[in-house]
Amino acid sequence: VMTALAAGCANHDVRDKLQIQDPTVSQTTLAPQSTQAGALNRNKLIDRAGQKPEQGSSGAVDDPWMNTYGRFMYDRKDGLDGLQLRMDNLGSQAANYDGAKAQCWIDAGRAEQAERNGWGFVEEAMGEADRLSTGLAEGKRWMGNSALRTSVTVRPDLWANLDRMKADPRFQNCPPAQKRIACQ
Repeated sequence: VMTALAAGCANHDVRDKLQIQDPTVSQTTLAPQSTQAGALNRNKLIDRAGQKPEQGSSGAVDDPWMNTYGRFMYDRKDGLDGLQLRMDNLGSQAANYDGAKAQCWIDAGRAEQAERNGWGFVEEAMGEADRLSTGLAEGKRWMGNSALRTSVTVRPDLWANLDRMKADPRFQNCPPAQKRIACQ
């Protein structure tokens, strides 16, 4: 799928065959990582490095995205390392779908951090890994997906296939399938 998506970004015919729904994906050039295009304001990050998000009079930051993911902006590397340590410490508690999904979010966050992703994906990946690993530590399972600002559904048919696989009664007792499908 990733090869097909990469080809789809380079070739309109292939992209049309993939039935990509989001019109911004059809750009022939990369969008700039600017605040006008939706990227996080990196100047504010540099100015406030290590500080907590500013609180409004209600005690919450006025931006819902910042309320959810802002705390991860200030310590990307340490945050990812801490999430990895938490996953490692969970051991067999993380040997399931949610554990595999949390690990995939950590891995994706590291990869995008290395690419200097400024759109907020790294912070969202850290937030998802945190949500899932915290749930695992509390004994929760099947925690679902969050709607993320930095992603869109590209192939609804593939999502439907994954949902069918997850709904199969055998899926709950098959950790290898859970691990493989979690990262899809």
